[in-house]
Amino acid sequence: MDKTLFPLASVSKAVSATAIALMVDQES
Repeated sequence: MDKTLFPLASVSKAVSATAIALMVDQES
């Protein structure tokens, strides 16, 4: 696997998880 691609996938996964958590937080 590409060394630059894998961390990017983990970062985007963490970013989307944070974004979802923020959206849920704002709704309540």
